[in-house]
Amino acid sequence: QAQLDTVLYVTFESLRLSSILLQPVIPELAAGVLDRLGLQHSERSTAHLEFGLLDGQALSGDTTPLIQKPPQAA
Repeated sequence: QAQLDTVLYVTFESLRLSSILLQPVIPELAAGVLDRLGLQHSERSTAHLEFGLLDGQALSGDTTPLIQKPPQAA
C-alpha cells in the first residue's frame, strides 16, 4: 500500500507541476487538471514549482474526460 501511495503521489505532483508550466500554452486543459487536483488559483503560479507541495487535499469527484474524442468521419 505504501508503494502505491508513493506512485500516486508522484503522479499527481507531476501532473500539478506540468499543468502549472503548461498554463500559457493550453490554459483550459491545464486549469481543468489543476481544478481536479483541488488547487486554489493562488497556488497555480510558477512560484509553486517545487516538488512536494501537494498536501493530499481531496481530488475532485469529476470523472468526465478533459479531452473529448473527436467525432469519426463518415
